[in-house]
Amino acid sequence: MKISIATKEMKRLVKMVSGLEKFNSFPITTVVGFRAKNGVLSLITTDTNNFVRAFTTEYTGDDMDFCLKFDQFSTIVSKTTSNDITIEFNETAIVFRGNGKYTIPLVENPSTDEYQKFPIYDAGFDYTPSGSFSTNTVSSILTYNK
Repeated sequence: MKISIATKEMKRLVKMVSGLEKFNSFPITTVVGFRAKNGVLSLITTDTNNFVRAFTTEYTGDDMDFCLKFDQFSTIVSKTTSNDITIEFNETAIVFRGNGKYTIPLVENPSTDEYQKFPIYDAGFDYTPSGSFSTNTVSSILTYNK
């Protein structure tokens, strides 16, 4: 399974997810959920109090769902200067291609032999994203609700 996404778009997603730390006394967890499903690519994380999901429809590729160590993934994304990123998924790691080729291990589920998936609450309805808003808007809302 493989996806391709513009580096600029992946950097935007990582920035939105990492922004949770600025507004809370709790750091985000060390993992980020990576989910590509039905044409929507999401990065999901939590600070144990709040969940943040940054998403885009601006990618191409297959459905996939796994967890990665956030620091390792965000560092590689931040240093990528190529126009596009390709992520190939297998059962133990992803292969990240941007400036070079990096293998990033998946987070294992300690109670099974499988890789970890980020838990998602299903509200029981289909959600289709329709629009976007700037990170300044999110910052204003989070600052106001502090």
